[in-house]
Amino acid sequence: MTVVLLILSIISSAVLVCWGYAAVGWIWVALGLALVGIVWLVAVWRGWAWFAWVAMVLYSLAAVFGVLLDLPLVWLFTGLVSGLVAWDLTNFHRQLRFIEKEDLAQMERAHMERLGLFLGIALLLGAGSIVLQARLTFEWVAFLVLLCVWGLSRMVKWLRKPQNNN
Repeated sequence: MTVVLLILSIISSAVLVCWGYAAVGWIWVALGLALVGIVWLVAVWRGWAWFAWVAMVLYSLAAVFGVLLDLPLVWLFTGLVSGLVAWDLTNFHRQLRFIEKEDLAQMERAHMERLGLFLGIALLLGAGSIVLQARLTFEWVAFLVLLCVWGLSRMVKWLRKPQNNN
């Protein structure tokens, strides 16, 4: 189940962010981002877990620059969230190699529940911000970016926390 969701997340992230750039005519950037998605799929197959970090940084930068260039926010945001899910699943898939078979289904289920909670909250907050569309000053944007980075680091730490179901 993890591998299927991982592949779907990588594909959806690449397609959505590329669509955001292609929708306004930035075809070469979209093709470059599509190439990153293809390499990410190859990296999963080859076991290069480090490339998930590289791809996530590139997709995050593409989303940030896309917002600064007034590209369609819906595609960039959903692509970024999907990329975060793929990044998390890449690391989780790597960790599953060391788990015994009888614990595997329980660990996957617990991880998917936490990931689903994160995904639901992220999409809900993103949809709210897209609907409200308030213009913020640079200082507020910088503060919110730092707050998001801190929040994401806390979320990743929480997602990686081992489950104690005793």
